[in-house]
Amino acid sequence: MQIEDLRIIPKPTVISLRGVSKSTHKRQVEAGLYLPPIILGERTQGYLESEFKKLQSAIIGGINNNSLKKLVAEMLQERKNSVAG
Repeated sequence: MQIEDLRIIPKPTVISLRGVSKSTHKRQVEAGLYLPPIILGERTQGYLESEFKKLQSAIIGGINNNSLKKLVAEMLQERKNSVAG
């Protein structure tokens, strides 16, 4: 992973850039339609910029919900693998 891939966007910024409400964002995360945030501290959460861009591109491209769930699951596995490896 390049250092550019590790830039973190704060959760409120991601929600704003997505153009959804906090409650919609939370529902989509719970439904597996968006990645959960990375916990950065007790009250701080964020998203990798590279993950945000990948998801937004898929959504803008018209990905259906089933494919989006698969993509989110794959991205979560990549997160786990990068920590473990």
